Amino acid sequence: MFSFCIPTEFVFGTGCFKELHKYNLPGKKALIVITNGKSIRNSGYLAELENQLSLAGKEYEVFDGITPNPTTDSIMDAAKTAKDSACDFIIGFGGGSPMDSAKLIALVATNPGNIWDYCQKGSGGRKLPTNQPLPVVCISTTAGTGSEADNSGMVTNPITHEKLGIGFQSLFPVLSVVDPELMRSVPPRLTAYQGLDTFFHLAEGYLSKKANYFNEMFSITGIEKIGAYLARAVIEGNDLEARENVAFANTLGGFVMSTG
Repeated sequence: MFSFCIPTEFVFGTGCFKELHKYNLPGKKALIVITNGKSIRNSGYLAELENQLSLAGKEYEVFDGITPNPTTDSIMDAAKTAKDSACDFIIGFGGGSPMDSAKLIALVATNPGNIWDYCQKGSGGRKLPTNQPLPVVCISTTAGTGSEADNSGMVTNPITHEKLGIGFQSLFPVLSVVDPELMRSVPPRLTAYQGLDTFFHLAEGYLSKKANYFNEMFSITGIEKIGAYLARAVIEGNDLEARENVAFANTLGGFVMSTG
């Protein structure tokens, strides 16, 4: 017996990012959530996202205070920015950190208290949200976390030194965009690390006691894709066939985590 619901529209494929303005974006003003690094700006990806939103007639605000290991403080700062700027949807743009953060920002932007109040583990407050989170759009620029296909985010509490996940059914993205062209700039070493991360998500799902017919299907296909294409993506980052297959395996890893 198994049960699942992934209420996310997925747009996948080379070149789909530059069609973003044609998609059903869930609000009038977006908070774009990115890391505090430089790559998303230097690559021109942020400028293109801003262009796509302008073409769609959407306003936006950029929050670039997310660290590689997002903290409760940065989540709360971003939520304040969203509220102060009257943003009505959140875009997580980048790897796992901004996509995870976008979900948590969306939660605390519409619910009272600190994000840690909604953590169901450790020293978390174990509260349940009373209000619907803001809609979330995920746009992935890496292939390693599967965050575009799950309903939770990892966050570090700097006071208690705990790193835990916070997740609710309402935190699934309404739209996820996976364009392998955005992954061409990932260096070989990071491509390898991210691909191994994907492999372990897939393998753990397959070996788990909670495995079922449905997520085993995702696991097997994803493992086959990683085995066939990861080395090619590491050796030649501009090999779009390899990038596309590794990206597909990564998204399947998110499906595995969400259905196991």
